[in-house]
Amino acid sequence: MPGWYAHVAPHVHVTAHPDAHTEAATQVFLPEELLRQVLRRDPYSRRRAPAHPDTRDDRFAAKGALMTLGPVAYGAGHRAASTVGVE
Repeated sequence: MPGWYAHVAPHVHVTAHPDAHTEAATQVFLPEELLRQVLRRDPYSRRRAPAHPDTRDDRFAAKGALMTLGPVAYGAGHRAASTVGVE
């Protein structure tokens, strides 16, 4: 589970390098239903998971609706795509 630690919604960091001297970074989130499915499986089930892994995070509260991926089933896992603009 990416970025799974206390009081922070599980997330994936995204970094863009539009040129050799600039870096822009953000994070994207996963839907809570998918997170709950994953957290019920080993090895994550060995650790007590929060009932609502996304909504306890202030970053998710601020931008979560805009930054949550829409994964679809793909083989044995999931995949998702997102477009990130860099100004």
